[in-house]
Amino acid sequence: LAWNGRLLIVGFVGGDIPKIPANLLLLKGAQALGVFYGSFSARDPALDEANFNQMFAWYAAGKIKPLVSQVFSMNDYAAALNALAQRTVIGKVVVQIKPE
Repeated sequence: LAWNGRLLIVGFVGGDIPKIPANLLLLKGAQALGVFYGSFSARDPALDEANFNQMFAWYAAGKIKPLVSQVFSMNDYAAALNALAQRTVIGKVVVQIKPE
């Protein structure tokens, strides 16, 4: 996710942990900041909520566009969980709570 000239990595669920070459940060005049979400959200819930509100605002404004790999109905929730468990999806899996 690129924002204001910065590259933001918002989590990853599995596989190899991404590696960022230090020389790339130096050449681009960039910075990297790592955050362990579990402890961060517990330590500062107000800031965590503010961050989510900002992401929702960016989404509403069309500034970020998550990749939705598959959409499942609530009746097919097991198939959605299997797709995640088998790592056959790229991006997000959506389970619709209400039918369209």
